[in-house]
Amino acid sequence: MRKRLTPVVLALSLALTACGKEAEGALDTTEVVEATTPELTPEITPEPTEEPEPEPAKFEFNPHVYSPILAERFGPEYWESFYNLCDALRAGEDTFECASQEVYDWCTEEVILCALFPAACCKVCGVSDDGTVPFENGVGRIYYKMPKEEFLQREKDFEDMITEILNDNVRTDYSDFEKTLAIHDYFAREYTYDEDIFDHEDDGASYSTFVYKNGVCSELAIAYAYLLMQCGVDAISAGSFDIFHSFDYVRLNGKGYFIDPTWSLWSEYNTDHTPLHYFLITEKDREIDGCTIENNKVELLRYFNAVLKIDDYVVSATDDTYAAFRRTHFLGMDTEKNIVKLLDLETGKTREFHYED
Repeated sequence: MRKRLTPVVLALSLALTACGKEAEGALDTTEVVEATTPELTPEITPEPTEEPEPEPAKFEFNPHVYSPILAERFGPEYWESFYNLCDALRAGEDTFECASQEVYDWCTEEVILCALFPAACCKVCGVSDDGTVPFENGVGRIYYKMPKEEFLQREKDFEDMITEILNDNVRTDYSDFEKTLAIHDYFAREYTYDEDIFDHEDDGASYSTFVYKNGVCSELAIAYAYLLMQCGVDAISAGSFDIFHSFDYVRLNGKGYFIDPTWSLWSEYNTDHTPLHYFLITEKDREIDGCTIENNKVELLRYFNAVLKIDDYVVSATDDTYAAFRRTHFLGMDTEKNIVKLLDLETGKTREFHYED
């Protein structure tokens, strides 16, 4: 509420009389001091100022990434034990609580660490070389393959790198679709294909992909899926064993799609825009590429088939909501109006794709 000042006028009348004796015949005078009204400066009401918009929330590193696709085959005891391992690794501890020997083997397997905790891949293991028992009475041992202090620094640097990538390219208030597209564009711009799969063998596949920004298809697919999981998107690497090629499988609004980050890299095309030919595609699109439906499988499930008897690891994608992306390049995204701007390669014209959150 604004306040007004009410001026108060003060009339001052001061009668001054002469001191001492009156002179004969002198006039009796009284000095009158005229009252004055002080000038008041009118109040200036400040213009209302808009409250500054709060800064958007920032991503923080999530050591407990989660894949509902994997969770359909691996129950809560696997995830709880694995997260115990992740917390122990971040603290430099030597043991962690674990549900069983089978779960311990799963948690310390390189392919799981590569996909879900990349900095530990190839740097810790569940195999003893000092005669100790790896798992006993609900406790699993951690065997570091590098000095512990170096591992802790490696892990911290990795966390900082992932956090920076996310905050530079994605907002926390993005929808899953927007996160998936924004990270796809980042990946296509920044990463290159490296034909020598053994270039960084000792570093761990997805870890080295982030550090060196290159890799083969399997490494690129695991790294892209990991960034999506960091954002809370349901994603996992998959592949076709007819042509020995890896890509990703994601679920948006309960529907499955394939994404191929390798075949979207700028370095593989003469372009300065991200191709969307292989973004959120269906089984039919994969068939055209030579990847048959029967062989589009989740690689982590295939890997554990022999041990855990997981036979059903084929993934399906039939929804064509994003068919408009075929033969287009990505020009930009307006997340306020839910519009993706595209360059149509057949017409050479720009057009818009409207989406729902």
